[in-house]
Amino acid sequence: MGARAVRTLEFILLMAIASIAKADYLTITRPATIRAAATRDSDSLARLEEGTELPLLEGVPTSGYFRVRLRATQQDGWVYRTFVERHTGDAPGVTAATDNPNDADYEVPTDHPWGRGNKSSNCRANDGLPDAACTPGDVLPDEDESVVCSADFHTGSVRDQSTSPTQKRTVYPAYNVPYPDNNRGASQVCEIDHLVALQLGGADTMSNLWPECSPGYANWQGPSFRDKDGYENYLWFRVCMKKDLPLHDAQLQIASDWRKYWEQEGKPICRNRKSCK
Repeated sequence: MGARAVRTLEFILLMAIASIAKADYLTITRPATIRAAATRDSDSLARLEEGTELPLLEGVPTSGYFRVRLRATQQDGWVYRTFVERHTGDAPGVTAATDNPNDADYEVPTDHPWGRGNKSSNCRANDGLPDAACTPGDVLPDEDESVVCSADFHTGSVRDQSTSPTQKRTVYPAYNVPYPDNNRGASQVCEIDHLVALQLGGADTMSNLWPECSPGYANWQGPSFRDKDGYENYLWFRVCMKKDLPLHDAQLQIASDWRKYWEQEGKPICRNRKSCK
């Protein structure tokens, strides 16, 4: 083997060792966005505050981005090197990165504080999720599978029955989100969303409403309202067509952390709820 080949092999080995040798971790030094890929224009997975500690998955950055794992979702993500400080060893209180999510991440809560919000102002959306103190979610207890799966059930029978369109619009100032101009059709960037969709037995109450937007509008971080719409159709399909998911579990997924369960399912896009895959 020639000298050049030996040097190449040594370089490859060093790169491999650097990526797996130590369970190093990073500390966020100023608010940073965790990306889905090592590019500036890739999807945002999370917005993390200063002091957050993250397990480091690869010792060598790619295009200036370090590959890390998010504790809450066990997702792999990328953070730019100028937003972090690197440390040797396992982060205090942080489990070293593993290849598989913890089984507990897939568990659905057994209960939820339906309709018990205690704030109506200074609300803040966080990475595609509403402020739980403002929008905990709410359901109609009398609506079970036999109701929402019936061909006779239409969301129009629930919509605007408990709250008026004028009341609904107050969720924008409550969340400090400017009401978008020309917000319709291809120009639509936000919607007044029922956290638990009406098609899944959600209630038309203020505690179930929030303004859900698209990445880039008013500093919105996280998935788009269209992503959640597709996931709601997917859940209805499972509840009513496949019949492999209880309605109560679907409601709890949406209300507790819809984004986490959507991502665990592979981010399904379901335009026609009766023929989702």
